[in-house]
Amino acid sequence: MPGFVSSISNKNDAVFAKNADFSLAGDPSSQNGLITDGQLWIGHTDANLDAQHVFVGNLTSPNNTITIGYASPNITIDLVGGTAAVEHLTADSGGQLNPTANNFNLLGSGSITTVGSGSTITTELTGLTNHNVLIGAGTQTITKVPPSATSGIPLISQGASADPLFGTAVVAGGGTGQVTLTNHGVLVGAGTSAISQTAAGSAGQVLQSSGASADPVYSTATYPATAGTSGNVLTSDGTNWVSSAPQQIFNVTGQLTSLQIKSINATPIQLVAAPGLNKAINVISFSSSYVYGGTNVFTAGVAQFVGVYFNLSTLQLQAITNTTLVGTASGFTINRPSTLSFTTTANYSNSPLNFYNSNATEISGNAANDNLMNWSLTYSIVPT
Repeated sequence: MPGFVSSISNKNDAVFAKNADFSLAGDPSSQNGLITDGQLWIGHTDANLDAQHVFVGNLTSPNNTITIGYASPNITIDLVGGTAAVEHLTADSGGQLNPTANNFNLLGSGSITTVGSGSTITTELTGLTNHNVLIGAGTQTITKVPPSATSGIPLISQGASADPLFGTAVVAGGGTGQVTLTNHGVLVGAGTSAISQTAAGSAGQVLQSSGASADPVYSTATYPATAGTSGNVLTSDGTNWVSSAPQQIFNVTGQLTSLQIKSINATPIQLVAAPGLNKAINVISFSSSYVYGGTNVFTAGVAQFVGVYFNLSTLQLQAITNTTLVGTASGFTINRPSTLSFTTTANYSNSPLNFYNSNATEISGNAANDNLMNWSLTYSIVPT
């Protein structure tokens, strides 16, 4: 072919013209003339109808992403959008492609992945640390937050202008604001501040309100919440327990030993405590059983006996008479006072009942200390 620097005989050879004569006369491509825009001559191992190894071909791609253009004196090849994305860019030698900046755009959302084999463009995130959390830092970069050394610590927002941090969740974030909690303590709200905690109570204590401005505390139960009158009893009104004056009969029992009887002046023995303001003890009955031990009797003057007194001044009854003290007989006595004249209210109101010997000289005798008295007192509380 006149004007060609070499013959076209190999597959993928292309025409390189220099002063070439492309007239039909003697043209080896007469069967394959260049008659359409964008056509090229290309060499092939097979021969055409003129027994030449030149064929006419169009430069195309499977997804129509290549177009050929001519604007004298330039031939242009453009890549345009097609129905499928370009997955890989591979150099003819299989080596790495190094396009200039901004010539290639890698677009995607979420994680960017690559598939296939051979030479590919692969995207990777660098500078990562195991177990760190990735945080956005504008449109170009990301930052990271290291984990807490303590398992179970949540990631807490620090607001719109700062990176989150692992830490203790505050109340506004649904947390407690506390790092540790007191064993067996009760959690108490504190508005938007960290919750507070009570100390653990002792066995049997109850959690009691300290009012609207203070945390509750454990304390020993006292009913009702406000103290009642001394000597009152708790009664139920169907809803609450209230302090009320006693409306029942009481009974107490005990024993006086020989030693107690012989020191009853210096050390009186109380039967019933003072009932409270504007109240008095009403003795319904007193019974006693005197037991003679069989060894020796007490020694007592004629004016000495063991009596039951209001305070230590007003005699109610004789619990052990002088005759019994100096005698050798055992016996049982029931004393039911029928009348009692309250001539001086102060002598009886809010006064305790005591065993007492008003004689300054103590009762003596009974060296064996085997004489004693068992006693029982039935009484009620009355207003004064």
